[in-house]
Amino acid sequence: MGVNSFRQAKRRLINLVNLTKDKYKYNSGDGYSGIDDPLAKSLGIKVEEHPLQFDYGAYIPAEPPRRPNPIILLDPSSADPEHLNFSYFHEISHHLIRNDGELYGFLNDLTYRNEDFDNLIDRFANIGAAEFLIPSEDMFSELRTRSFSIQLLPELDQKFPASKPAIAIQLAQCAPHRCFVLVCQFGLLPTAKEKMNERHN
Repeated sequence: MGVNSFRQAKRRLINLVNLTKDKYKYNSGDGYSGIDDPLAKSLGIKVEEHPLQFDYGAYIPAEPPRRPNPIILLDPSSADPEHLNFSYFHEISHHLIRNDGELYGFLNDLTYRNEDFDNLIDRFANIGAAEFLIPSEDMFSELRTRSFSIQLLPELDQKFPASKPAIAIQLAQCAPHRCFVLVCQFGLLPTAKEKMNERHN
């Protein structure tokens, strides 16, 4: 069966994540375990940790013979463990998407319909990362036995190795009704002068 809609593409990616975990008997609930993480090794991906200027992580596809294996770059100094976990599985998801012809082809075709390819791939890599860390089946199971409520968030935060915003988004995605999540950050907005200083530093 081909991929003909966003819903089918999302389902295919979720299946890819679960098949990958099953195939390599990998427990993503433990989170990223360093440059020798067994999932990256099983997938033939080299993991390197470096300071990165603009992001927590990056995926560099293989380009034989110059680069025989894909590389994931992570910056552990710029992220707490929960964000590092999400970044790692986000980049793993980039690899899974790129190596699935049906899914990658569908997303690539959408770029001809005024979709931004990089943003679209990132959105799907976020879906993959969430599925690794906060499996939708686990979330559905929680919601089958309990009423949907944002009050579940502190308890779910103890259960899943992801940030509260990521868990809240997955909770909304699995909700029995349509809903959305608004994430706010506490603190003062930076002044124009502070923004200017950041640009020049």
